[in-house]
Amino acid sequence: ALEKVDNAIFALVTGFFGVPGLIESMSRGSKFPEQEKEAKGNFDAWPAILGAAASSMTALFPGMGPTQAAAMLQSAFKNSGREAYLMTIGALNAGNLIFSLLMLFAAGKGRTGMAVSLMNFGRLGQTEFIAMIACAAMSAGISLMIIEGIAKIAIKRLQNINYHKVNSVVLAFLVAAVAFSSGALGLLACACASGITFFGLSKGVKRSQAMAFLLVPTMIFYLGFT
Repeated sequence: ALEKVDNAIFALVTGFFGVPGLIESMSRGSKFPEQEKEAKGNFDAWPAILGAAASSMTALFPGMGPTQAAAMLQSAFKNSGREAYLMTIGALNAGNLIFSLLMLFAAGKGRTGMAVSLMNFGRLGQTEFIAMIACAAMSAGISLMIIEGIAKIAIKRLQNINYHKVNSVVLAFLVAAVAFSSGALGLLACACASGITFFGLSKGVKRSQAMAFLLVPTMIFYLGFT
């Protein structure tokens, strides 16, 4: 039936992850947590090191993204706090960028949207690979200097935002986008996916398990069963 749905993956991802999260946030009355202006305490480098190492999995395994790898690490180290999780997800995203370029250079396979876009310009050579890694490192250093000043201003503005209204607008936009890109069948698929996620959450199942809708068919395809 999904073969008749245009942009089925977009409709399903929105249903499994987007809509339930927004509705849950609206029902709980979530607010932007109060932020500390200055960093305090000692910071352990291990979350960043483990995140960088685990990012290799996102390049090797189909359907494995930084969010899934971070969830695996967090479940392995249950005593880690929010700061450790943020460091891990940051290292995973940075490592994912590097490893996606490495996979494109070594195997000619695009594992991220950026890599797939680069494939349209031809095969990535050694010179281009080194130049892109250098640009990534340089842009990271520049952004580090800029973001500290922007963050202090953003913290003040974000704490005044009405999150319920923002969630409502985003939810309406996602539903409209599914309707526009996938039609009535897409809305039905999105609603069914949302129902599955809500049922799983009510039984204590983590929403990351819903990634099976993409992982299982992908593995079946690459194993040659289709």
